[in-house]
Amino acid sequence: MDEPPAVSRDVSDWSRADSYCIAMYQYELDLALRQIDIPIILDDQEMANKIDQYYDNVMLCIRKACLKTIPHRTISSSCNDFVIPGWNEYVRDKHTAARNAFLDCTFCGKPRSGPSHNLMKTTRAQFKLALRYCKQHADMLRADTYANFLATKEYDQFWQSIQKGNNGKATKHTKVLDGCMGDTAIADRWRQHFQQII
Repeated sequence: MDEPPAVSRDVSDWSRADSYCIAMYQYELDLALRQIDIPIILDDQEMANKIDQYYDNVMLCIRKACLKTIPHRTISSSCNDFVIPGWNEYVRDKHTAARNAFLDCTFCGKPRSGPSHNLMKTTRAQFKLALRYCKQHADMLRADTYANFLATKEYDQFWQSIQKGNNGKATKHTKVLDGCMGDTAIADRWRQHFQQII
């Protein structure tokens, strides 16, 4: 499908965190970080693995401290407003790269120059360019997806994508189409139309 996966997740809402919440967050994070062993790296082969594991442990501590102390809210990306045609083909990998570069830059203290800052700027620009392309060519990308489903005879996927792409935007229902009147006649007209395409 040409859309980000529909997921619900809890995110920290820092705008609702008062000074007590932030103090508790600092306390919980300090306790958790004390439990992590700083890796001692003896050779180049184990360096990447140990650094990755250390990073994962630090991020886990941050997430746990946030969940314990900071007010949170549930967000869902299943809304049609977030469906972006071409996301999987053009945007998803660039979004992942930009997010990882941002997290790495944040972990380094958000420097205003240097390799991590340059990587963050580059990956963010690539992500924004791909996203802008998809938004500007949404109709074409959506039509390509529909055509691919029809060409590969994936009719269930075709109708599901039609439903997801159009349901939220439907405001009026027509009673006449190409001289056909009523729901049954219009449905039959569409059936004939799509049989001619296939």
